[in-house]
Amino acid sequence: MTKKSTLLLIFAIFQAMCGHAISINYLAQGTDLIARKDWDDAIMSLSIYIAQHPGEARPYILRGDAEYELKKWDPAIADLTQAIKLQPTNGSNGAVYYCRGFAKSMIHDGNGALADFNKSIELNPYYAPAYRQRGWVEQSKGKPSLAMADLNKAINLAPFDGESYLYRGYVKAYQNDLSGAIADITKDIELNSADIGAYVARSNLRRRTGDIDGAISDSTEIIGRTHGPAIGYDDLGCSEEAKGDLAAALADFNKSIAIYPKAAYSYSYRGWCEFLQGNFDAATNDSARALQLDSTNMVAYTVRGWALYGKGDVSDALRDCKKAAGFYKNDSGDWNCAGNEGLIYFIHSKYKKAIASWERAIQFDASVKRQTQPWIDRARAKLGSSPS
Repeated sequence: MTKKSTLLLIFAIFQAMCGHAISINYLAQGTDLIARKDWDDAIMSLSIYIAQHPGEARPYILRGDAEYELKKWDPAIADLTQAIKLQPTNGSNGAVYYCRGFAKSMIHDGNGALADFNKSIELNPYYAPAYRQRGWVEQSKGKPSLAMADLNKAINLAPFDGESYLYRGYVKAYQNDLSGAIADITKDIELNSADIGAYVARSNLRRRTGDIDGAISDSTEIIGRTHGPAIGYDDLGCSEEAKGDLAAALADFNKSIAIYPKAAYSYSYRGWCEFLQGNFDAATNDSARALQLDSTNMVAYTVRGWALYGKGDVSDALRDCKKAAGFYKNDSGDWNCAGNEGLIYFIHSKYKKAIASWERAIQFDASVKRQTQPWIDRARAKLGSSPS
């Protein structure tokens, strides 16, 4: 609570105790604070007003909006739910259902989010954000056709909303339409050049198509942004690694970690680079650090699994590779799925299946060919074929 908020609360209590006739319109004050993006103080003012007028819907909507901006999803859902109960026929409820649906999606309540986006669209069939977010939830539920239809509708209704192009680009990427995905993400960048996430997404897709120079251009753009250097150096390191310049990649990952030492992925990326250099102990240590920072970092399991295999610890290598491959099973071409599956088959002497998995990884992402081809050659040699 800020000092200003504390003083507001003390004054409100004093006013109530003394029965003062001093009149402060906390609703107007809260509305003004929201306009100035002073979210915490807005919540305080609106809370005082709600305590005095608990039967009005609008202050719950406003407080829910402020909580939404602060990413306080559960309180936002509670306030927006109360607003809907108090005024179920409110003409603005299309936006209210949208906000509640978005908050539900952020706490992984996909079904609840979908129901709210449906209601939002029912109340206002021209509300583009509801189509956009419903499309994203549908994609997460494995319904890309429905997702694409909703995102197309969102773009038709609001052609200058870059985020809809970004989401459609993600859906196209999942469908392996990489050129279409890059075109959509480029459109988002044209409309919103400040979107660092879009540059990262485009760089990743460019690497997958083999356009390493284009990916490096995006990385350089990210590094030049105020809040982008650490992410940019990670991204640049991935591109240098794809080119085979492991020393440059390692230097980039070191720079990223020096800027922000608490990003698990940075240690995972550096660990993979160290694995490719044959430094299995360093790779194991970096993957352990990544998992210490984020126990759900599946890339770290991939790195540790391969490093452990390099050290001769086959049983633990299998454990880690299976964990990562299982997590990425819906992206079956991704290296963290196909690459790990290949090693698992290789360990079990199923060389044809190993080759098929690794070739699937290359087909999915051209940038992994340099690191994958030697393993394919090893498997072919095991089969008695000439290496390619």
